[in-house]
Amino acid sequence: MPRREHLLEHGLLLGALAVLAGGYERLLSGSWWWITIVAALACVLGATALVRHVGARRAPLAGLVTGFVVVALASVPSTLLLGVIPTPTTFTAMAELLDRARTLVAEEVPPVEAIPPITLVAAGAFALVALVADLLLQRRGGVPLIGLLLVVTYLVPAVVADEVPSFVVLVVPAGLWLVLLHRSASRARPGGLMTPAGLLVGSAAVVLAFVLVPVLPDTSAVTGRADDLDAGPFGRGINPILSLGDDLRSPSRALALEYTTDGPPPYLSVAMLRDFTGETWRPVTEDDVSYQEGRADLSEEVDVGRQVVEVEIRDLRTTMLPVSYPAVDVRGLEGEWNRLDAGLTFRSDSSDTGGQTYSVTSLVRRPTPQQLVAPPPTGLRLQEDYLELPDDLPQSITDAAQLVTGGAVGAYAKAQALQDFFRSGAFEYSETAPVDGDYDGNGIAVIERFLQERSGYCVHFSSAMAVMARSVGVPARIMVGYAPGTRAQPRPGADPDEERYRVTSDQLHAWPQIYVDGVGWVEFEPTPGIVDDPDADEDDDTSSAPVPTTSVPVPEPTQAVPTPTPQTDPSSVAAAPVERSTDVGRTVLLLVAILGALAVAPALVRAALRRRRLRRSSTPDDWWREIVATADDVGIASDPSTTLSAHVDELSQHVETQARDALERLRTLLEAQRYGPRRVAVGTAAASRADAVSVVEHLLARATPADRRRARVLPRSLLRRS
Repeated sequence: MPRREHLLEHGLLLGALAVLAGGYERLLSGSWWWITIVAALACVLGATALVRHVGARRAPLAGLVTGFVVVALASVPSTLLLGVIPTPTTFTAMAELLDRARTLVAEEVPPVEAIPPITLVAAGAFALVALVADLLLQRRGGVPLIGLLLVVTYLVPAVVADEVPSFVVLVVPAGLWLVLLHRSASRARPGGLMTPAGLLVGSAAVVLAFVLVPVLPDTSAVTGRADDLDAGPFGRGINPILSLGDDLRSPSRALALEYTTDGPPPYLSVAMLRDFTGETWRPVTEDDVSYQEGRADLSEEVDVGRQVVEVEIRDLRTTMLPVSYPAVDVRGLEGEWNRLDAGLTFRSDSSDTGGQTYSVTSLVRRPTPQQLVAPPPTGLRLQEDYLELPDDLPQSITDAAQLVTGGAVGAYAKAQALQDFFRSGAFEYSETAPVDGDYDGNGIAVIERFLQERSGYCVHFSSAMAVMARSVGVPARIMVGYAPGTRAQPRPGADPDEERYRVTSDQLHAWPQIYVDGVGWVEFEPTPGIVDDPDADEDDDTSSAPVPTTSVPVPEPTQAVPTPTPQTDPSSVAAAPVERSTDVGRTVLLLVAILGALAVAPALVRAALRRRRLRRSSTPDDWWREIVATADDVGIASDPSTTLSAHVDELSQHVETQARDALERLRTLLEAQRYGPRRVAVGTAAASRADAVSVVEHLLARATPADRRRARVLPRSLLRRS
């Protein structure tokens, strides 16, 4: 490539990748991450272009070193000597950030806050993409592969966040890539333009990339989840997106933590989910409440005690801290931890739970039955976010909620009616039924189907109860964490008033909380099988701990809650939901079919061109173009400015006698056709078509097996002027 071309073509790459990075706004929040990525791209591509421009060697090494320094400057600047020179501490700090990023990616729901570990991964990944693109740009025929690299980069947000980036994010890089494709073709044949076939293939690839994303099947069946990088599904981290099905179905079981307490065994929450999009529940990651939850929402008339839970983390590594609700004090933690007032959960940007031992003090609220029926005033106005529902919520879900709670008065009584409905024996707990029935998840379509099938696990029960509660005017949300675990033998010399419990990885759980005026957020348990006999043998190491639905007494109902009859079963009016396929075999077949179609497209286009040029009605010029294209495909390239005679002489060196004679006859015919005093009629030249076919077949036969395969799969002539 001429040296002056490097700066321009690397500039085109920079523009394409910078725009593609903008499409990652669905994965990352804020804007500084984009600036960091563009800076890394500019430095990497600028360094490689400059080194190639001056004719020096080792351009990839220059780009790699420059990219590393820029990323280090953005993520661990304090470790650089004089602000630019990496030190051993730089590598150690970046390794720690990468390890932290691995945990964050496994736990977070997009968009993720662009803290240093995430920015490091994003900027580093784009810097590597830029280096690969630079290497491809130097190879003959590498520009089409750059197009594939850009398409893959474009598809990442769609696969991870299930949202297609904007049309601009596709069109601008695609246009810049087509310019690169044209310049590559022009260099191969000076003064030429990209062939119509090449333009067709390039444009079709652009259109296909945009159309492909919305019709892609669910890829989670074959891609898995990021937290699979740890030992076992859900591994040693916690994913608050409520995709707990795979984790619960996992055969692996690890001891996550142990705790002792002087009161009833609590749920241990790690995340609060408030915002319901209709497709999923999303966790609250920023505080937007104007009151102190757990205190300001509790009436002074309600009796309050305190419970201390001593936690020892075993095989659990997460940036979200398991705590009892409502936690008012946490002591003994190592590292920096932040409390979210909305939900009273704890998380860290720089630490994790590995090896932690800490003490959680939480409130124990003891309202009387009368206070639950007629809540004492607090003067607190709860946010409407806890009542929001999608506009397209099916009427069948609302009807079912109204039928179940029709005789109940007040938030607590309605919540109790919903809980009793799910725990009445009409529903069963199953981790496999939703998968087998194609209704796994927590969106409104899944809830509709769940109310019909009446079989699912905690995600289905908690999501259905929260949505139904909101539909009848009761504020609701979902907590994610651990069920209380199983009672274990006390340690020698332990306080006789304390109980010890073991919590394993298969006890991950989701449960709803209902807001009751004057009492605050009260947890409920609609999932069957979680609450077991509280009188179980305490000496049995496997006995389940009693799980309280709340820490408050259940009031005597003032009105009877109707039990749905078969004729008025609320689930019987649920419409058929839009099903979401999670079948692994079907997903794999569809993906293979799509990738297969993309792989054979160039070969099909090239075969069609060959048939058109060699048909009986074609002209000698068409036949000659096919000979030149075939030679190009098998690696015999030529300058387009070469004369016909010189071109025939060049090709004659690559064929045997029979094909040389055919080439000579074709040269005589073409010269007579082009330069003779009277053009030869096509009809009189029809006999020479066999000579053209013979030369084409001979060129393919003389090529090496590797060249023949390349000529079929990635024909170079599609990108050349013929």
